[in-house]
Amino acid sequence: MAFMKDRQIMDSLVIAGEIIHSWKTNSLFGLLVKLDFEKAYESVDHEFLFEIFSRMGFGNKWVEWIRWCATSLLLSVLVNGCQTKEFSIERGLYQGDPLSPLLFYMVVEVLSRMFNKAKEHGIIKWIGYKNDAMHITHL
Repeated sequence: MAFMKDRQIMDSLVIAGEIIHSWKTNSLFGLLVKLDFEKAYESVDHEFLFEIFSRMGFGNKWVEWIRWCATSLLLSVLVNGCQTKEFSIERGLYQGDPLSPLLFYMVVEVLSRMFNKAKEHGIIKWIGYKNDAMHITHL
């Protein structure tokens, strides 16, 4: 919900809290899973990211452009005032790069689609909330 218009990242926590309260009040049972993407940008595998773009129908030119943007930057570090040899990052996205949130979103979209597929196949079920007016599989 963090990147949705008129939503805040805390909205998901509030909704989850209300669901738990509703379950307790009505003696219902369920399972909630909270995922924390620790070091989220650092964990993105480049090849997986490029495969996502290919499978979603992005053309080769687009995929190669994203590949170049995500992998072409050379870095070096200052150690005691001396610059180290340049190196590139083998995996992960760059903090502060305006493209990184969008690229990370593409990775998370795969997880979102997996949840939806699991729901379609009856592996998980919707959480009915507010008299079944709102159906939730993931926030």
